[in-house]
Amino acid sequence: MHRVLALREYERASIGDRWDPQTRMVSREVAARLEALQARQDAEFLSFGRRTLQAQQYVGTVGLGDCAIDLLPKVDQRDDARVRAQLVSMLAVAGIIPDLEAGTTGLASHEATLLDAYLATYTRKLVAEWRRGPIRDYQREDRRRDCLRGKLLVARQIRESLRDPMGFHTRADELIHDVPLTRVLKRALEICRRHAVSHAIRQEASGLLQDFAHVGESRAGEAERVIADRRHARFAPLLELARLLIRGASPDRAGAAMTYSLVFDMNVVFERYVGRLLARLCTGRGLTASMQHEGSSLLLLEGRPKFRLRPDVAIHERDRLRCLIDTKWKRLDPEQPNWGISQADMYQMYAYGKEYACPRVVLVYPRFGELPLDVATYRHHPGEASSLRIDVRCIEVGAGAARAVRDMDQIVSSGRSREGSSE
Repeated sequence: MHRVLALREYERASIGDRWDPQTRMVSREVAARLEALQARQDAEFLSFGRRTLQAQQYVGTVGLGDCAIDLLPKVDQRDDARVRAQLVSMLAVAGIIPDLEAGTTGLASHEATLLDAYLATYTRKLVAEWRRGPIRDYQREDRRRDCLRGKLLVARQIRESLRDPMGFHTRADELIHDVPLTRVLKRALEICRRHAVSHAIRQEASGLLQDFAHVGESRAGEAERVIADRRHARFAPLLELARLLIRGASPDRAGAAMTYSLVFDMNVVFERYVGRLLARLCTGRGLTASMQHEGSSLLLLEGRPKFRLRPDVAIHERDRLRCLIDTKWKRLDPEQPNWGISQADMYQMYAYGKEYACPRVVLVYPRFGELPLDVATYRHHPGEASSLRIDVRCIEVGAGAARAVRDMDQIVSSGRSREGSSE
């Protein structure tokens, strides 16, 4: 039985009487569970019609017991495994999911789903760290001991001596495994055992869970509160991923199979990917790149700023604003007027330039097909060197971060060399 249905952005699947990924069909029961899951989450990763469902601009995996839907970006690459590997790389560069090991991208290319790539990485990395030394911590315990160890609890000793004259009631520090950090790691490991499509990952998780036999269940909200202190710093990336996995678990109802989602808005992924790479690119050049730049608004109401203007990235040279950058995860179409760039987007770029008094604004899209990297340059008043300039650029996202950095290097370098020139 085929258990994984792969859908690219805006692809559809029919809703029928059975689960059949080969014909792109999901059962009515599965569709109902997906709708219920989506209603509980702040992420509309699917839209539902009477007879079809359609993927939206989200990527990731939705688990449905022993079946799953893999949501992948709509890129030119046709091989789902390679797309999954590229997406894992983007998520790691964007800082949305920790890159736990150098082989993560390669691992993603042969796992059944995007979720499996991370479950496999989690279990294998946890095995390696646990073999280096398990997590243990001291906890103060008041209890009866067969020997005198720690501080004698005199009042309790006198009270209990008639019943147990041979024991000692003392307060002492005990070295235990059942601590908040291990409870959270165990809970994520149980998610690996339960939600992996790959049988090998489930087996590996089940084997490792035996080492957590003396660890209790994680308490509500514990995953968000726990920290990996200096002694356990090597577990910090695993804790970060464990939190992400735990947030995705969502039981349908008591006694029912669990649904699971690990999904991300592709607009956010692209924005953070570009922002992180620009920050890396600016280092050592006397430039700084800040994300979600905020400092101006479009209008005032009774003296209070309204309609905040928040470009995705701002590039400064010392205290001088050089460039504002906004990202759009959208396919440009050379057959459409103005490449399909919406008028609303261009109004937004104009407002950025004017309100921030920035000479150059760049609108960045992903590159598909034969699109040029340098799509168009618009001027508010052509011929005036100081007039606002709006560049429309593309970057390659399917060939790795190194290629994307080269494409963005042209954006940064062009802004410095051509500033003040007329078109």
